[in-house]
Amino acid sequence: MRKNVLNNINAITISSALTIGALAFSMINPTLSFANDAKCFGSYGQEIDCPIQNISFSIQKTVRKAGESTFVEQVNAGDDSKVEFSVTVKNTGDTTVSNVKLIDVLPANLTSTNSTDYTINDFAPNQERTFMVTATANVKGLAEGQTNCVVNVANVVFNNETKASDTASVCIKNGQVLATKLPNTGIANNGTIGLFVIAILSGFIIVNSTIIAEKARKFNG
Repeated sequence: MRKNVLNNINAITISSALTIGALAFSMINPTLSFANDAKCFGSYGQEIDCPIQNISFSIQKTVRKAGESTFVEQVNAGDDSKVEFSVTVKNTGDTTVSNVKLIDVLPANLTSTNSTDYTINDFAPNQERTFMVTATANVKGLAEGQTNCVVNVANVVFNNETKASDTASVCIKNGQVLATKLPNTGIANNGTIGLFVIAILSGFIIVNSTIIAEKARKFNG
């Protein structure tokens, strides 16, 4: 009987010690969240609402042929052409996070020449990180003259969840490759219109000059 009483007293003592220890630790850490319980505790051990963390990311991916200066959404490439993908990840949330994964998935007809997976640590809000993924195109499985446009996908993964994705394309041709088409800036059209206007104004000035000269000749005569 006495042994059972002692055991009960020891159990109560240990339980009390653990409770006091948890309360003391929560006073040191104003906001405490237990691993197996979605509860948070304040500075005096009282239960409080856990802070809501906004964890989000954005990603932008573009591509260019090696040696070119402009990144675009899509390029044309031939066999053994080198292409470069620029991938920019931004922390659009309000929390500094670590172990953010950038996973770049290369499709068929593209072979990577450097790493395609990256880990981002100490990633502060509004901070951007840019990575360069390089690859070589090949025409395996393509008949002469055939073109295959492949899509390269980049994913931002956090806590095993895909948070953001973006793509860029490479059109690979077995044969002569056309130059990459850049966005139309409208400069050529504006230049044509400008020349047309100048021509009209020049003609107007010539005609008026001729009329004035004719009138002056008649007046003097």
